[in-house]
Amino acid sequence: MSADRSSLHSSHFPYLQFDNTHQMWLLNGLRISREVGNKLVMFFMPLFLYQLGAEKLPFAGWLKFDLSPFQQGILWLAAFYLVRNLVVILVNIPLGKLVTKIGPQRTVILAQLGFVVYFWVLYISSQNYWLTLVAAALDGLQTLFWTSYYTILSQNVAKTRIGADLSLISLMLYLVTLLTPIFGGWIIVWQGFGLLFLTGICCVLIGTIFALLLERHKIQDQVSWSEFGSWLKERQYQKLAISYVGRYFNDVVLFIWPLYVFFIIGAIDKVGYLYALSLFLAMMLTYVSGLVLDKTKDRQPFFITGGLLSVFWLVRIWIESVWAIVVIDVCDRLAASYHWLYFDKQFLLRSQGREALSFFVYREIIIAFSSVVFWVLFSLVFGFWLGSLKFLFMAAAVGIWLSLLVREHRLN
Repeated sequence: MSADRSSLHSSHFPYLQFDNTHQMWLLNGLRISREVGNKLVMFFMPLFLYQLGAEKLPFAGWLKFDLSPFQQGILWLAAFYLVRNLVVILVNIPLGKLVTKIGPQRTVILAQLGFVVYFWVLYISSQNYWLTLVAAALDGLQTLFWTSYYTILSQNVAKTRIGADLSLISLMLYLVTLLTPIFGGWIIVWQGFGLLFLTGICCVLIGTIFALLLERHKIQDQVSWSEFGSWLKERQYQKLAISYVGRYFNDVVLFIWPLYVFFIIGAIDKVGYLYALSLFLAMMLTYVSGLVLDKTKDRQPFFITGGLLSVFWLVRIWIESVWAIVVIDVCDRLAASYHWLYFDKQFLLRSQGREALSFFVYREIIIAFSSVVFWVLFSLVFGFWLGSLKFLFMAAAVGIWLSLLVREHRLN
């Protein structure tokens, strides 16, 4: 009797049965290799941008008052992501039309090559600060990757195994996230940010090999601003859009969290060690979550974990010690393992159908609009008014509550 290669079981240990197809393995290989490079760089990106701006903010001379190094660093961080997301808003519809013309597989390859250029521009940006904003624009073009990748994924994942498929990729991504902060922190301390960006280029090039092997898909879907406007008039889609906003608020504050930890402990490599430590237990819970998701439609665990995540963000307001950071990160990761797997399953279920591309293109636009609002407020509150970064934790808590609006209902 042949072995069931779609399972990860040993003896009587609970096992995941995922989609064991050539296309899914290529998609997972593409995502993992890309995320290795992405996590190496993006985990430390707030620190890189903050330090770059704190040393010399390029447009500081235009302002009529002096800025402290802290303010300069905060404003440069915000400027990068404002440019990035304004580009997303401007180009996402045209890029979506490009996907319909040449197919998602080819656009994934183009996006991968663009990601290589993005890392290279970051590498040389220490010689010219303005190149950082060029990198921001290139990062905005990476919306092409995500709309194409998710469109291919939605066309290849089986509805009955979405939970298992998401759990499998999440397990691998947790392993990546566990190791890359440690490795990235070591690279920065040893050779600086330059080598980190070059390492990211190597990882993306490996991922491009997987992209070249993907099957080609024809897309019949069309995207437009008028269709997007009609979708936004639907009450159910409005709730989904708000849930995206909530998810973004949580993710962006979690993205800034290492910068806050850096202010507390003052060492880049230690930031990576602490972050990695908090991920280990979450990996096993993610495995179990995948088993549960495909067998139940009960939303109660989703609401419970959402409530816990909100509380954890509020608790962060009073955290000022290293071990408190470790404890709260472990608790947060444990609750997030189930909460965000459930969230991702719902939006993937809604995306399946003939309008998958539209679904993901409009999703990126909604997130980009949310990001512009967030970074404008971030600049005003923390760059000019010198508010405490702890206020961000309340925004993340509200974001968790908004994410609870996601449901399985589909428009089409």
